[in-house]
Amino acid sequence: MMPQESHMIRISHVFDEDAYIAASHAMWWRKRQTARTKYLGIAFLAALPVSLWLAVTRGMHFTFLAVLAVNLLHWVFDWPLTRAIVRRRFAEMPSAGRRIAWEIGEDGLTVSTDTGESGTFGWEMVRDAWESPFGFVLAQDHNVTHWLPKSAFASEEDVEKMRDLLWQKVRSTAA
Repeated sequence: MMPQESHMIRISHVFDEDAYIAASHAMWWRKRQTARTKYLGIAFLAALPVSLWLAVTRGMHFTFLAVLAVNLLHWVFDWPLTRAIVRRRFAEMPSAGRRIAWEIGEDGLTVSTDTGESGTFGWEMVRDAWESPFGFVLAQDHNVTHWLPKSAFASEEDVEKMRDLLWQKVRSTAA
């Protein structure tokens, strides 16, 4: 199944560490927007005054320090720690440093690398997709995601075509 020629979008980019970090940030930010993560953050914040009160009135200083540490991890250090893990993982990726080319059309997507590997899949294989400020994330399942950086698109018109295709084919909400 090859994508139709009429609305063909062609992009090509090198999957380098910056691209991987941008893709990871888009997925991290999407997860941070879930209700569960927001409620968890609110619960961490709400525990701060209670733990401070316990520390002052009951001498439970460890409780306050533990709640403070959890808040710092959740609100301040979450992305920096995640970014450090992502950087470490990049070197082990088989696609690290390879040029990836995409052909995107009404019928589906074709991806190929500079090593000759290629694959084609239809839009029905994309279970979720969303836009970040720097690109698009296409998720086939929980372990397979694809990153299409906006800088790889030839024009803003192609970026707009991609948005339209995502809306029509995946019914994704752009972030």
